[in-house]
Amino acid sequence: MMKYYIYPLKLLGPVHFGDTGNGGTLENVVLSFSSDSLYSAICNEIGRNVELLESFRKNVKDGELVISSLFPYYSDGEENPSEWQYYLPKPIYTVQRERPITTYAETKEQATILKKVKKVEFVRSSLLSNVEGQFNFDDLLYDAETMPEFGSFAVVTRVNKREILGLPYHVGSYVFNSNSGLYFIVGFQTTSSKVLFDQIIELLGYSGIGGKRSSGYGKFECLKEIEIISTEDLEDVNALYRLITNKNAQSYMSISSVIPDANEVHLLQSGTYSLKKRSGFVSSSQLVGNVK
Repeated sequence: MMKYYIYPLKLLGPVHFGDTGNGGTLENVVLSFSSDSLYSAICNEIGRNVELLESFRKNVKDGELVISSLFPYYSDGEENPSEWQYYLPKPIYTVQRERPITTYAETKEQATILKKVKKVEFVRSSLLSNVEGQFNFDDLLYDAETMPEFGSFAVVTRVNKREILGLPYHVGSYVFNSNSGLYFIVGFQTTSSKVLFDQIIELLGYSGIGGKRSSGYGKFECLKEIEIISTEDLEDVNALYRLITNKNAQSYMSISSVIPDANEVHLLQSGTYSLKKRSGFVSSSQLVGNVK
């Protein structure tokens, strides 16, 4: 039986997660980190140990270990990570109006609501699921009004000193507040796969994730993991448990990057999704030159 855990990360400085969907320039960054990028970072970290790398890859390939993307959390003054607020991406969801809009005033009201909802990137897990584990669209509007500040975007100017005529360039980053950070969910089939992963993620914290790691970006401390179980005392943990274990929901949302092969593309017709451009340069001491 697979067990799921929350891994909260305390970011020790700014992070640089490139936004390839908007051109992939150094200025464009996002505050979340995709599962495929995390997988690549882990493989790069342990790449020198061929046996460890193959063991990790086999666990993922065989489904003994599943990894989500990284999303924000907010502590709200609570010291116990089990009581923190854990956020998930806003679902790509088609909503049917209960009644048609007939007046100009209703049209304006509906447009205002949709603009607010459009700005919402993340939804608190406890709002994403009601007691029956079903999605409630009205919670998105509530979240638009109560969304906490996880941190702030920043842009710094650097000078390229590799050339005789040093030209300035701009680097974007995201700096999390002291009461916020990132977390991800990992599922394990066996205890041995969890022990292996815990060792790897501790090593990765020293190297960091994302770009500009040579400048100190992306380093983190992995806090004590939290098992996702059914408990009414922990609001968001209990909501995540319902969302993950519910076998009778009308729809499901992937919290990892979906990369279908040729035989699976037709399955996408039954769902809704957004396309994400994935590109960039490989960062590895084992490679000579820039490999894209």
